[in-house]
Amino acid sequence: MLIQLSDIFSVGIVTVELLTGRHPFEAGNEQATIDKIRKGNSSELPSSISNEMKTLVTSMISHDPYKRPTVKKIMQQDTIRMYLRLQEEKEKESEKANKRVNEAEAEISRLKAELSKLTITSQTKPTTSSPKVEVNPPKLEPKKVIQTPKPKQNIVVQDRQEPITYIPLQSTSLEVVTIDGDTFTHTEDNVDPSAIIFDPLITSGITIFEVLDVKDLFGLGIADESLRFERGDYPQTKGILILI
Repeated sequence: MLIQLSDIFSVGIVTVELLTGRHPFEAGNEQATIDKIRKGNSSELPSSISNEMKTLVTSMISHDPYKRPTVKKIMQQDTIRMYLRLQEEKEKESEKANKRVNEAEAEISRLKAELSKLTITSQTKPTTSSPKVEVNPPKLEPKKVIQTPKPKQNIVVQDRQEPITYIPLQSTSLEVVTIDGDTFTHTEDNVDPSAIIFDPLITSGITIFEVLDVKDLFGLGIADESLRFERGDYPQTKGILILI
């Protein structure tokens, strides 16, 4: 019985050291420590420890062996039971984790074995080669290119040595234009555009236009002989291409 009680005392000493980091009967030397144990003068436990735990460990390190609790009484303490329950849950979780690891390792080993079997089977299986089929491409005869002679283009050049007299066709555009010989001047009392059509007609060949002393000339072009412009008309409104 005394042996069990001394074990309780030792467990109490270790418990206090775990809770506080110090020996409950710590003194300056070994003899002083023994004297404190005999007198039961243990150090006061800090306030951070619960009252239930203080009462338990104080009784466990009592100098009177018969005041120390039994193992059964210690195990009935709420704090100890809570710790044991947490420890039990921790051990169960550890067992589950180990079980999952073992199952994963077993699955990996099984997959490796299956892969090894497939590799051996593929290496030992005879390979069948497809028969070669020779395909002779058809002989292509060179294409005969027949070139047709291009028709000759006759270019007619209208050669005029003497200057041409351009006669403006009558239209309302001339109402805002002053004509002085071969000089055509837009009057300053209006802003209407003046599109003037001149004779002669050009039916073929190449014609050179020469305009001298140009001022504010909008453009010059060639129009169909049926076309007429009236006062205020622009060439673009009737689809005429302006050359300059």
